[in-house]
Parts: sequence; C-alpha cells; structure tokens
Amino acid sequence: MRTPDLTPREQETLQAVARRLANVEIAAELHVSVRTVESHIASLRRKLLADSRRELIAAAASYLGRPVPVPVDSFVGRSELLADVQSLVAGSRWVTLTGPAGVGKTRLALELAHRAPSVVVELERTEPGGVLGAIAAALALDTTTSGLATACAGALSGGSLQLVLDDADRVADDVAATVRSLLSQVDTLRVIVTSRMPLRGSGEVVVQVEPLPTLAPDDPAVRLFLDRARAAERATDLSETSRVVAICRRLDGIPLAIELAAARTRHLSLDELDRRLSDGFSTLGAGSNAGPRHATLSAAFAWSWDLLDDPLRLVLCQVAALPRSFDLDLASAAAGHDVSAEVIELVDRSFLARVPGADGKARYRVLAALREFVGDRTDSQLRDEVARRHAQHHRELAGMLAAGVRTDDTLTTRQLARVAYAEITDALRWAVVHDAPMAAELAVSVAVGIEQYGPGPGMTAALVGASEEPRLRVTWTAPELATIGRALSYLRTDLVTELATRAHEIATATQAQEDRLAAAALTGSALVYRGRAAEALRHLDAAVELATVLGDRWELGEALQARSKALQRLGRTSATDLLASYEAARTAYAAAGDSMHVNNTRYMMALVAASDPTLRPRALEWAKECLAYASRHGNETEIGHARLARALAGGNRRSDDLTEAVRLFRRVGDLRCLSRSLLLAASDDPGRDESLLREALEVGAASGDPTVHAPAAGALATTLWAADRRAEAAAVLGAAVAALPDVDLLALVPRDLAGDLGQPR
Repeated sequence: MRTPDLTPREQETLQAVARRLANVEIAAELHVSVRTVESHIASLRRKLLADSRRELIAAAASYLGRPVPVPVDSFVGRSELLADVQSLVAGSRWVTLTGPAGVGKTRLALELAHRAPSVVVELERTEPGGVLGAIAAALALDTTTSGLATACAGALSGGSLQLVLDDADRVADDVAATVRSLLSQVDTLRVIVTSRMPLRGSGEVVVQVEPLPTLAPDDPAVRLFLDRARAAERATDLSETSRVVAICRRLDGIPLAIELAAARTRHLSLDELDRRLSDGFSTLGAGSNAGPRHATLSAAFAWSWDLLDDPLRLVLCQVAALPRSFDLDLASAAAGHDVSAEVIELVDRSFLARVPGADGKARYRVLAALREFVGDRTDSQLRDEVARRHAQHHRELAGMLAAGVRTDDTLTTRQLARVAYAEITDALRWAVVHDAPMAAELAVSVAVGIEQYGPGPGMTAALVGASEEPRLRVTWTAPELATIGRALSYLRTDLVTELATRAHEIATATQAQEDRLAAAALTGSALVYRGRAAEALRHLDAAVELATVLGDRWELGEALQARSKALQRLGRTSATDLLASYEAARTAYAAAGDSMHVNNTRYMMALVAASDPTLRPRALEWAKECLAYASRHGNETEIGHARLARALAGGNRRSDDLTEAVRLFRRVGDLRCLSRSLLLAASDDPGRDESLLREALEVGAASGDPTVHAPAAGALATTLWAADRRAEAAAVLGAAVAALPDVDLLALVPRDLAGDLGQPR
C-alpha cells in the first residue's frame, strides 16, 4: 500500500511526535501555536489510521523508518556549519560530510536529521551490495522481496524526506550508485552521507568537517570540553581555562578526543590530564557514551586504517614519521620517490589535513593522535630512514640560508626561513647523533637564523645540544665556532667561552687570518658579556684590524659593535663618542647589506641616547624607527629591543612597552634584555616589584652576565631591606657577592645593608 502523502509541516510534526515531544514542546520548536500543532496531529491520525498518541508514534516509525537517534549530549560549536549544510542540502539534494575519524561528522548529520523529517541508516557493518537492504530495513520494508530499489524509492516518495547514510566508507561505490538511483526516482528526496572521503558522485557536494578551533577560551573546542567535563564531574575545578585551551590544542580540536579527555576529569585534575596527554593519548581510553567503533580513538583510527591498501599505508607511515607539517617535495624526499598522488589521496581520505604554508606551498600534517596511532604501527628502521632523508633534504637549504639571509631581507626569503628553520632544527638534532659533518653545517645555519630572526621554538636548545658535544666541537672550524658562539652569547656565556678557547687553539695552530679573526671576535664578545670589558677591548681591536685587512665588511661591523658595547660597559666614554662608535658599526653593516644588524645597532644607539637627557628625543626617534622595521619583518627579538629602548627613553607608552618587552623576551629567551626589562617594570609597578625583581635576579644569574645579575641582586636586596626584611635582604646580597666576587655589589645597596654583611662601604 502506498504511503500517504504528508505536507512538509505534517512531516515535521510527525518527526517531533516520533521523538516523543509534547504538543507544547513541538509548538515551541516549530514556532507555531499549540492549537496549530493539535490540528496537524489530528490530520496525521486520520492519514496514518492512528487512534491514539501511542499508535501515532508507532505509525511514525513505519512512515519515517527507525526514529532518528537522540544524542544524550548537547550540540556544541557547529551552528554556522549546520546552517550552511542545511542550505546546501536544500539546494543541491546530495551533501557528503567528510573529515578525519572523530571529527564529528555523524554528530552533525544527526543534528541535521532532527531539523527535518529524516531516515537514518547506519552503514558501519554493511557489506558491499547490502546498501539497499540496509535502507529498506530502516524504512521497515520487507528486505526479502524482489524490487528493493523500487520499494525504497516508493517509501521515500511519501513526503519531503532526508536520507542520512552514515559511515559510507566501506561501501562507497555501492552508496554512490544507490544515491544516484534514488535521487533520479524521487525528486523530493534529500541525501546526507558521512564518509572519510568524497564518493565522487554526479551532483555530490562535499563539505569538509574541520576540527574545532582551539585558539582562545571562548572557542568551540574549549566550550565542548567544559560542557562534557561538567557533565562528567561537577566538582572538578575547570577555572584554569588556559590549561583547557592547551589540552584542546594538544588534541588538535578533534571532538571525539576532547570528549574522551573531558570524561577523564572525573579522576584527573586539568594539570595531570595535560601532563599525561603530553606523553601520549593512551590516557583517553574509552568514552562512556561512545559507540562500539568510537569507543577509543585507536578504534576509530583502526577502522580507517583497515580501508587503506599497502602502498597508501606505507606513505602514511613515512609522512607520519616526519617531525612536523610537510609539502609534496618533502613527502617525496621522505619516501625516496614521488608520492604526490598518494599524498593527495590521503588528503581525500581525511588522513592528512591541509594547513597554510608561509612559503606559498600547500602543506599537510598528520593530526597528533593519528600520528601516534600510525607510529605504533611503523617499523623503527623505516622511521630512522625517514629521519635521515629529512635531514639530507634540508642540508642544502640550510647552506643556502646561512649564506644568504644576512643580506637578503625580502619577504619571500623571510617566509621561507620561517618554515625552514624549524625543519633544519629537527635535522640538526638528528645529525648531532648520526652525522657530524652535517651537524656542523646545520648548526651554522641555525646560528645565523637565530642572529637574523631571533630564536624560533627549539632552535637555541638544539644549538646548545650540538655545542655541548666535545666530539663535534673538535671538528668545527674557527669561523664555524665564532658563528655558533655569537648565537649563544645572550644565553650561555660559559659555553661561548669554551667555544672561544677552541677557536684560539685553531688560530694558534693555523695562524690563518680568517681563524685569528674568528677567535679574536668570539673571545672579545664572550668577555664583554662576562663583565670583563677592558680585557675584551684588546681582542676586539685585533678583530677590527683583521676584518679591515680581509675586507670583510660584515665581520668588521660585528667587531665594531662588540667593541662599542665594551666601551659602553666600561663607562668611560661620552655618549657622543659612543654614538660615533656605534655609527661606525652601523655603516659597516650597511656596506655588507645586512639591514637587520643596521637596525640592531640603531637600537644600541637608542639605549645610549636614552641615558642622556639632552639626547632622549633622538632616542625616541631611533626607537620608533627600530620598531617600524622589526614590526614589518615580524622579528620578535628586535620588537622587544625597540620597546625597551622606547621605555628607557621615557615614551608616553612606557608601561605598555615594558609589558610587551617582558613578554617578548620571555618568549624568545633573551635573558639579559629580559632581566633589564623586569628591573624597569618593577620600578613602575610597586605592587609587583618583589615578584618582578626575583624573576629579574633569576634570569640575570642564568644569563652569566654580571652587568644584569648584579643590578637585579642589588635592587631586590634593597627592596627587602626597605620592607624591614633584613635577614632576607642580607641573604640575597650575600649569595650575589659569593657568585660575583669581582663586582662591587655593596655600592648598589644602602650603607646599613652593606654593613650587615660585615663589609662596610
């Protein structure tokens, strides 16, 4: 018997009745009056021959198929996408929702199913050739009769219905053929499919369901975590939203992973959950509300993994072994041959996500949880081979950047460097263990990158790790030692001294002018930062002379700048003469074509001018120029320098400048400038002066530079003394005196405090 025709409003009402909503709830949902709902229900009872509400619910199951599953949790973070897909379904009739495992395709499809009369068909366990049978079963048709296609089309033509086909991957070809057939027979039908990959059917509109944003506390991923965590355990402290943001970011915004993590707050604090996730994703385990296939992330990934053939699995293992995102060239290098087609196929199958590339190339990445899953299934020998190929791929690029970035200030090169130095840093870590000659080349490139752009994530740590290996240091040339040492001079003066000693050994043995220049320049720079400026001048004067003889404009600028710093620290040179000395360095850098160091020297000139009231207008102007340059180039270290210079010059935005300078120096790890900025900030913020001074002392001591260590110790001791905390003040000062025996610390504190140490001034 043909299914009775229902109006669209009657279909919506019947859908609501099937969900067991009361009339008043239906009225609110459909934005009509209760009387109108009653009228629709009366009409439905006549058409469906239902004498009671219970019979009407049963009739709804027969008319609409199985009732749409009702999720037990709220729908979070997809409202705009939901509206977009609704519009697409209405216009194009067939929409396929694609995306990686756990991204929320099924949840979105079910929400769409609740917005219009729908039949939901789960295809997870359907075998090829069984799609029509699964649809017929959902429509309560006899699946043993012949002519299922006609029967399904007839049942679906009784009204304007949505057919939701969930998890179509295993039977993709069958689904595509069935959907095309049904759409051609039923012009009122709308179809929503969920699949890891497009079905590539005629008329299909593909919507990629992306992970939820994870950047800020009010982003959808964070709201989802908080919603599920509160449902799991209302007593859990969720106030530290920054920690929640970090957890969601670690989980790549994948809703399934977020829900599983939120469920763990029943047993773990946010800190403990974040710490455990940093070691891997096994903590997530199973979710209490998850279906069989999605009981764990691993199960969700395994379901997709099983659909890959061996060649695609191999390529997925190879790109998952890469340390970060990659372009097609790097993927092919990792595989040892061109795998562009395989990568594109993996993107289509939602195993890889496309990410913006700063160098203009399309880049891809493997989501963190999937990377772990694939890594567990990857042979260690394959991972080692990928690491070797990755390092070799970046060796040539590292050399090109080391040779060119000092004089190439173009946007293209900066964008390339921003991407490449992270990769070169990873390659350096591998080469330190496996390939000493390659490690030298990569270390020099990383050092130049730090010089020019500031330290990116991990760059300094990787360079320190290489420099601490004696077996590597003995193979480095004097110029290599000088380049690497300069990049570490703001962080590890002890290590720089060791590198300088080795450079002197080489120069003494070879007597080559290039080696003598490198040794003199690095030794002088190290002595400046160790508070031995007078001794440094002898080496720096020699470096200036050698650079002049060799005609090396860049090394001349470097030596002149370091010499100017030594003169500044000695405190015996007038501001005018210091500015002339820095100007000579700036001119040499300009002649070498290095605009970044021209800007850095201008910052040093601004610091000098800021110390002289008559020159402060010039200091402000130079600081403004420095800030404009650094902002254009996105150089955080130089932005911090410019902000510090402007604050010292007494600009109107002093407090804002100091706050931003402190943030940037913390971020990039410039300990000397951070300590100076914290000292200034403490003088501007009496309410936080002690905490700021303690941090200034800590980082000043870590820098190994007495010129920042001593003032921080003196300032903190004086503050504690003024607060009548004399024992603490004496302890702080006593520790600093022991650490800095060659510095007159007692001149920096009140006379009574000096006397308390038994050393009257």
